[in-house]
Parts: sequence; structure tokens; C-alpha cells
Amino acid sequence: MFAVLEGIDGSGKTTTAKLVTETLRCSGFDAVYTSEPSTGPIGQFTRTLLVADQQFPQECYGLLIAADRMHHIEYIKKELSSGRIVICDRYIGSALAYNVYDNIDIVYKNIPQPDLTFFVDVPLSLAKERLAQRGKCVDCLEKELDLVYQRYQSIAQQYIRVDGTRSTAQVCHDVLTKVLQVLGAPGWSK
Repeated sequence: MFAVLEGIDGSGKTTTAKLVTETLRCSGFDAVYTSEPSTGPIGQFTRTLLVADQQFPQECYGLLIAADRMHHIEYIKKELSSGRIVICDRYIGSALAYNVYDNIDIVYKNIPQPDLTFFVDVPLSLAKERLAQRGKCVDCLEKELDLVYQRYQSIAQQYIRVDGTRSTAQVCHDVLTKVLQVLGAPGWSK
């Protein structure tokens, strides 16, 4: 089972993805948490550039994220083939929303498709408030948060929408319920 959580920064997707993974583990499931950019060498380098003061052409970010995704996909495939549940914080939807892929078709070839993709939806004002409360440094891509928010609203029609304005426990419950239904866990119906 491969589930993805998408949403703008400040939506609560990372917190939810980690909590869902931990809840699954505590319930006896073999689950792993992962994210994009990944924690691999290319992902770490990409994260460093995203928070740097220096601006790079959008294509540079797209190529780095594409390279990280190709490396990350191997990890995802390995985990899925070993029977683990993979919960991923960001995937293709984020690349589309942040517009980092400009005709880079190679990233979409032979990649695992999620069984479930959730969109943790919050009003833009709430996301910005949460980011400010965390004292988060707004990286070069998030300076366009308004545009990213609009893109997400457009592409998220195909995702399972989760109301991210509610408590973390409520959001986690919604995601976990769907994941457990797909897994066919006892007490849950498909």
C-alpha cells in the first residue's frame, strides 16, 4: 500500500503523515514514512538550495527534484516489494503545484502510482499563519505560495480532500480510516 499526502506548507500534511505512520506501526503494521525531497543525498542538496538566498532558474530545481525522485522511487519500490506500507509526504502533486517540472516527462515514467492520495486542505491564510508561528524561513519556492495554492486547488480534484483546519487527531483519523479501509483491516470495510 502506497499513500501520499499533498498540500501546501502549513497545511499539516507532514505532521499527519508522520502520525499516520506511527499509528500504523503501533497497530502492528509494517509502515515507513518518507518525503520529497527525500533524505537521500540529492534530496538533502535540493533542500539546501531551496533555503539558500541565491536564486536559480526554475529548471534547475526541476532537474534536481527529478533526480531526487528517480533515486527516491527505488527506495519506495524496495519498501513496497518487501510488503511495507509507504506513507509519503509530497509526491507528484507537489511537483505539479510548485511547477518544478516543465516538460520533464522522464520523471513520470515507470513510477509507482499511489493507492491513495490525500490533499490536506487549509485556507491560504491559515497556512501562512502556521508558517509564521513556526518561524519558518520561507524558501524561494514558497514565496509563490498564493500561486501554489491555486494550482493545488486545481489539481486536487482527483485527490481525497481532508479538512486540515481541524485538529491533528481528526485529520489523522480521516486519513487512517481510508488507509485501513483499503488495507481491509478488521473492523473496516473497503
